[in-house]
Amino acid sequence: MDQESVDSNSPLADQTWIPLTFLISAAFFCHTGIRILPWMLIGEVYPPETRSMASGMTGATSYFFGFAANKLFLSMVGIMTVPGTFWFYGCMALTGAITLHFALPETEGKTLYEITEHFAGRKKMNNKIFKEQKVHKIGAVNEAYRPDKYEQFESSL
Repeated sequence: MDQESVDSNSPLADQTWIPLTFLISAAFFCHTGIRILPWMLIGEVYPPETRSMASGMTGATSYFFGFAANKLFLSMVGIMTVPGTFWFYGCMALTGAITLHFALPETEGKTLYEITEHFAGRKKMNNKIFKEQKVHKIGAVNEAYRPDKYEQFESSL
């Protein structure tokens, strides 16, 4: 963005670094958030018999929307201006985040069978996280540790 394209009467005329900062922040959060989501869902949501085809379709859909967003950006800037385009993308991101919050169940601690039953509409999955402790923490159930033995040893000194 050059200085001629910024209205000199605007209170943000000297703050031309703000759009660049927002652009870099949007790219960072997009690539650490929503663009990773399809790859995380592949292993959790799809049953084994359809996982190969579904993972390919998920990846293709993700790349298609990324391509479309890049190709349409300059056209959208011409129609809606730069701030309008960023507002549009921001609103779309917020809408997507809200939709995912309500539509995507928590799958941590759930079996693939439970997840499949949920998406088939046969069983409603709650969003409570159940973690199974597979390995005991060291010292938590260690029978060798008995405070009374150590107290006896210390008292004999």
